[in-house]
Amino acid sequence: MSVNQLSRRELLRKVSGRFLAAILILGAMFFLPAGTIFYWEAWTYLAILFIPVLLVLLYLIKNEPDLLERRMRMREKEAEQKLIIKLSFLYFLVAFLLPGFDQRYGWSSVPTPVVIMADMIVLLGYALFFLVLKENRYEYSVMFTHAHWDHIMGFPFFKPIYVEGTKVRKICKNPTIT
Repeated sequence: MSVNQLSRRELLRKVSGRFLAAILILGAMFFLPAGTIFYWEAWTYLAILFIPVLLVLLYLIKNEPDLLERRMRMREKEAEQKLIIKLSFLYFLVAFLLPGFDQRYGWSSVPTPVVIMADMIVLLGYALFFLVLKENRYEYSVMFTHAHWDHIMGFPFFKPIYVEGTKVRKICKNPTIT
């Protein structure tokens, strides 16, 4: 275990805290604007959000705790990416609050089969995310357009290539670059 690595117990405590907080926050975001807990679409959506997440978290805690910890520590460094995350937070805030207000005030009526189909699409998205997370643990693609020395000399300084298990895929249309 490295100096910065959490023990399995600490990781479980941290993950459990974030998971419970997410349930409480999203539950409040759905049910407070709706003014009721008798809102089956919200209960269904919460189940579709959190049951797969719980299963993935349990898998990662048991089989890949280092991957889970690394994903939890990730923070954007670039200002543009931080701005995109802040803007997406506003988008999700509106996207999670609006259905509750719609439920309360009856602005729209979405047929039950459409709600269920949308929920299934979300569930499939989670399955795809899990597969990508599991398969692309240490996988990178590098595109070489031409072999000028100033374009390829930085490659040895790309630190992830030195991590055991890393896969680097070279994308190149030029047959002279091997």
